[in-house]
Amino acid sequence: MIPTLSVVLHVLLVFALVSGIVGRDLVYARAARSRDLAEIRALLGLGHVFEMRLVRPFTGYVLLAGLVAAWLRGWPILGFLQGGGPTGCWSLSSSISRSSR
Repeated sequence: MIPTLSVVLHVLLVFALVSGIVGRDLVYARAARSRDLAEIRALLGLGHVFEMRLVRPFTGYVLLAGLVAAWLRGWPILGFLQGGGPTGCWSLSSSISRSSR
């Protein structure tokens, strides 16, 4: 039961992260089309809120929840290095890509 709930939590956190990325990008696209300086400032401020409240913190939350879910389910966190086969590379590659940012 708990491993399943951890996967559900991971998926919900991914939805929040994607919502933040899409919201931020939509706001920045609108700001790029605007000609009014006051509107651009307001939109950039709103984009900053998406970035600081959703994108940045939820990136770490998604990674942490994913690693916990994999550990609770007994999936190999280090992918093929732990004998996970070619389909087990997702967690290793996501950890490496996250740490390289």
